[in-house]
Amino acid sequence: RPGYNTPTGTRCAYVWTLPSDDLFLGADELNLDSLEPGDRDPTALREITSYWLAGQLGLPFSHQRYVHVVINGVPNANRGIPIYTDTQQPDSSYVRSWFADDDQGEIFKIDDWFEFNDSVGMEFNVDATLQNFTTTGGAKKQARYRWAWEKKFNRTLNDDYSRLFAIVDAVNAPDATYVGQVEELLDTEIWLTAFALRHAIGDWDGYGYSRGKNQFIYGPPSGKWQMLLWDLDFSLGCNGGHGPTQDLWQVNDPTIARMYNHPHFRRIFWRALKRLVDGPMLSANYNPPLTARYQALQANGVSTTSPFVGSGAQGISIPAWIDQRRTYILNQLSTVNAAFVITSNNGNNFSTAQNYATLQGTAPVDVRTIRVNGVAYPVTWTSVTSWTLRVPLPQAVNTLTLLAYDATGKLISGLSDTITVTYTGTIEPPQDFLVLNEIMFNPAAPDAEFVEIHNRSTLTTFDLSGYRDRKSTRLNSSHRIR
Repeated sequence: RPGYNTPTGTRCAYVWTLPSDDLFLGADELNLDSLEPGDRDPTALREITSYWLAGQLGLPFSHQRYVHVVINGVPNANRGIPIYTDTQQPDSSYVRSWFADDDQGEIFKIDDWFEFNDSVGMEFNVDATLQNFTTTGGAKKQARYRWAWEKKFNRTLNDDYSRLFAIVDAVNAPDATYVGQVEELLDTEIWLTAFALRHAIGDWDGYGYSRGKNQFIYGPPSGKWQMLLWDLDFSLGCNGGHGPTQDLWQVNDPTIARMYNHPHFRRIFWRALKRLVDGPMLSANYNPPLTARYQALQANGVSTTSPFVGSGAQGISIPAWIDQRRTYILNQLSTVNAAFVITSNNGNNFSTAQNYATLQGTAPVDVRTIRVNGVAYPVTWTSVTSWTLRVPLPQAVNTLTLLAYDATGKLISGLSDTITVTYTGTIEPPQDFLVLNEIMFNPAAPDAEFVEIHNRSTLTTFDLSGYRDRKSTRLNSSHRIR
């Protein structure tokens, strides 16, 4: 910390390590933070409230507990520090608590690349990005990534950056394959929700916002990469944080800016903001835990500023800041309002000589999935509110009912539309045209078995939704034979 002199002098933080055979509450490391009460957050409640907001969105978050720190007999209160927090950092124990069934994956810490001069004064820093840094011959320049994407210990430690490089390739992919490659590797609902949360609380000092630091990514062995929040201490109107009317799309990494500007991913960001303003940012929801924590601090003799009075550089209370930020976000959301309707043929029934229909329509941003007659079909978002999808027409007259579902898989009440599409061509039975073309029975790579099905028809696209193989593996709407 600037101004540090001794471990018991001016304000500082501690990383406290313990031997592996003498753990404290199951942990071998404590991250003790003073919360910088003099010039950052005199309430000691902004960061923990921000983590609470993250938890309400279903995001992994760091558990914090308040602790008194006494060093060589000197209590924290004697040094102008009302209270410390022990903040859980994304490490092996964090991963085990959030991903208990898939905890053997890789952890990378996103951080600045700092360089110092001989007097230990900072010379410069470079933010972490997912840009494509290469060396001679076009190979990834691993040394460049090591500085800002620090591989952390998770019971094994190696220097393999291949999975991170796969992410780099995906987020820099050509437009034609961009969405598919990103969705294959990243849990984009988690990534964009974490970015939206950071913007909503005004903490600019993190990845996906103004900096390339203060977050982690976790890649489970059998799942998609997760984005993990860390260090939210510039939030909710604290000194140095952004105000309640700050722009929602500020970002420094060009690859993340590309996400924000793509309708497929921009919708996810908007959807997370809507979930915030409709839920945890309502005063009836955030006030009880905020009040309880403040009362607990006071009951234990911890002298902090009330969160309900003006504080920080902006001279504003935590509730006032949240309320003003919520109003600002609601105003921005009003610019992307849309009804859930089919716009193909102006919503009127129509006929086609093809045995599938390409439907178009609009939907509000809280819609994640569209089901047609109970089946979820892949949707292409041509704008933040406009969609297109293809639906098979297995019979002459096809009544198609579309229903909308939110990010949690819950049906959104009142969002439905119906259209009838008549197929005027010849109906061909699938058993006459679908043949097994190739079987990969015993591949060298694990779980790489496949069956290739060939469609001999030149007229019909067959939908394999609901089909089963002999092992009763159910195919979904993405399996189509053309």
